[in-house]
Amino acid sequence: MFYNIRVKKALLVFSLALLVRFVMSIPFIWKPEMSLPAYGDAIGYHRLALNLLAGHGFSLYPNPPFTPDCFRTPAFPMLLAFLYKAFGPSPLWGILVNDLLAAAIALLVYLMLKDRWPRGALLAGLLYAFNPLSLVYCQELMTETLFTFSLVLGLLLLFWPAGEFSWARRTGTGRPPILRVEEEQSFSWLFALGGGICLGLAALTRPVGLYLPVLILPFAPRRWHIAIGGFAAAVLPWFLRNWIVYGMPFFSTVEWVNMAYYNGAAVVSAQRGITLRQADIIIFNEASDRYCWGVVAKDEDDIWLFEENPRKWRLLSGIGFGHILGNPDLYLSEHMKGTLGLLGPVHPYRLPAVYGHNLFLAGKRVGSGPELFGLLVREGPAALVSRMFEGIPWWGTVFWIAALFYQLCLYVLAALGFVRTAFWAGTGTEGLRSRTCPYPTRDRHLAWMLALVALYFMLIPGPMAVPRMRHPADAMLVMLAGMFLAHRAGIYPRINSGF
Repeated sequence: MFYNIRVKKALLVFSLALLVRFVMSIPFIWKPEMSLPAYGDAIGYHRLALNLLAGHGFSLYPNPPFTPDCFRTPAFPMLLAFLYKAFGPSPLWGILVNDLLAAAIALLVYLMLKDRWPRGALLAGLLYAFNPLSLVYCQELMTETLFTFSLVLGLLLLFWPAGEFSWARRTGTGRPPILRVEEEQSFSWLFALGGGICLGLAALTRPVGLYLPVLILPFAPRRWHIAIGGFAAAVLPWFLRNWIVYGMPFFSTVEWVNMAYYNGAAVVSAQRGITLRQADIIIFNEASDRYCWGVVAKDEDDIWLFEENPRKWRLLSGIGFGHILGNPDLYLSEHMKGTLGLLGPVHPYRLPAVYGHNLFLAGKRVGSGPELFGLLVREGPAALVSRMFEGIPWWGTVFWIAALFYQLCLYVLAALGFVRTAFWAGTGTEGLRSRTCPYPTRDRHLAWMLALVALYFMLIPGPMAVPRMRHPADAMLVMLAGMFLAHRAGIYPRINSGF
């Protein structure tokens, strides 16, 4: 009976999360042309998938010679190519799969907590079902949903109690054998391997995931060395591909691009009082002059002249890093401004884009944290609010206000959940817990790991930060919030090593 109740709760979480996202996708089903990518990155993923499908390789170019790309990583474009091959080359299929994956994330959140915090697991799953960032980015052809799904699935495999599978025959003739879970954990190596592969898939979706094993595996309760093997097996082929194609081993140029054109440029922009794009041009020309490239950039298109040359991107990143080292206090200030922008709810201008009002490509762009902060200082709160909500329909404003309330509540609940779980050793009526429950240390490890991973995603973007980069952190915060809600409901960790 208890098993049936847990299955019903899992179905409730998944079904509700899927229903909400499917409702938001209805306009795309009615008018598939609205599924065309509404954002620059999405256009790139769509084009990569089309080129893979047509046999042109991993290239962003719509025409020959289809130069190989070294900026993006392959997981999401390959998923889109598979969907386009199966159902036709429409981004609609990617959006519908995003709906399924996001609903699965809510289910995985529930499964992560259900054995130790049953009621908190249900509340956490329901909380993620209505996560504003997830709701909006399901409707765009972006990597956030696949990345977060791969990350949370990897955590589930690494931290979920694993049992030993064995066959047992039911009594009576003609009864089929059933799968039984024993107490011994002889299959823990398989879960560790799968967890490592999932973390590798996350890195192949977004390169920022390349460093996740450093934050996660020290807390993993099982066979971390096997997990590292699974991670390496997933990511090494892409290193080798780049080595063969470009003659040097690297994973992606995205880190070098961000160092030059976002982090280093943020310092130049703040120092000289110019725009970020103007600062990009200055950094490019500094590199061209120092390394004798013989090119002078005059506009934004010129700074991408060496887009497929990783060696020159590495040199450009060195110029950007030099500006950071020369002005560490200024960089720290710009980094903090970016983080403040990341902490807010989804940008209002993205909401109409969900329903085909492509404000981004029409010139409506609110900007990163430093840009918003600069506008606030120069022109005041009224100008900032006016720019943020210009052209936004009434329902977009309502959604944003609800998202703001949701986000504030999530931060408070997650902080309380972390403090309650990471530092609580058992008091009052639960005083015997430390002697009878085998989970206290594991609970603290899980809370610390979730908090560190969330902080990583919130701090690493720096000056280029926008709310969408917090997408995977919200899944971690939801689980921490579930821990607190379980404590408040009087539900403490259970001893349950099975599924």
